[in-house]
Amino acid sequence: MTKQEMIQRIDGLALPKTEYWVITGGAMVLYGIRKQTSDIDLGCTKQLADRLEAAGYHTERLADGTRKIQIGDDVELFEDWLYDRVETVDGFPVISLKGLILMKESLSREKDLRDIALIEAFVNNLQRGLSARKETKEASQMNIAIKKMETPEEIKGKASVHWRAWHEAYSGIVSQAYLDKLTLKKCEEIAFQWPDNILVAKDGDRVVGFVGYGKSGEEGPEAGEIFALYVLSEYYGTGVGLLLMNAGLEQLRDYSQIRLWLLKDNQRAFRFYQKCGFVADGKEKLSQTVGAVGIRMTLNRAKHNADLGE
Repeated sequence: MTKQEMIQRIDGLALPKTEYWVITGGAMVLYGIRKQTSDIDLGCTKQLADRLEAAGYHTERLADGTRKIQIGDDVELFEDWLYDRVETVDGFPVISLKGLILMKESLSREKDLRDIALIEAFVNNLQRGLSARKETKEASQMNIAIKKMETPEEIKGKASVHWRAWHEAYSGIVSQAYLDKLTLKKCEEIAFQWPDNILVAKDGDRVVGFVGYGKSGEEGPEAGEIFALYVLSEYYGTGVGLLLMNAGLEQLRDYSQIRLWLLKDNQRAFRFYQKCGFVADGKEKLSQTVGAVGIRMTLNRAKHNADLGE
């Protein structure tokens, strides 16, 4: 149903707006992230759930003891299902964008992760000072911790960042066939297969970025290498990437040269690595796997330290 059809359907329910809020796909439609939804999911208070159950609407007890209530074929209400807070959109109570992301993360199905990418792209395109997750906080003001990746939850979190970062940043840059094959399951397989030399950035319990490092396998003078550095898009500009880079470079402190490879068309990453002291050294190679050209950048530690006055 379209936004207008959804509004008419919700209005027709005549529910008190202080006792429900629009969630999941319906919320995406109201925010303008999607054009339509197949059904309407609402969160509701215990009091509203009590009244609807007493009125005879089909009620199901969920595993956590809360209730799911069915109204017709196209509306479901979920008792006390809310993350973050409720906003008002077009006069209707709607879960916040931050809450919507958290809700989708709790479900963690492939379609939910695709929705998260859409929501975060929408937030980034607003170009406002406030966003659902970032709220212009600097890394020093957030509860960001950089640590060795250790637990299964951290490994899965790293995989989620890997999956989302590629689909957010590389659409239109690398082969779509490659992206289609790069599923969350595939990223989890990679993460569990190669867990060494990975540092993760955590905002509370959530992995929001990671860096992979080690000895470069290329011929020539011995060098260290930053193999990967990814941060969730809602943490762009907060300093999390710089924290990860500094932590990775610290792990490579015994090397006088540090290298990394990035896709030539990834200008955002190129500017970030320049800021960190890396310089394009003229090396390029075509990756048949991803269907894109990569370029190499190098950090000369002695020159970098001299430039910093150290």
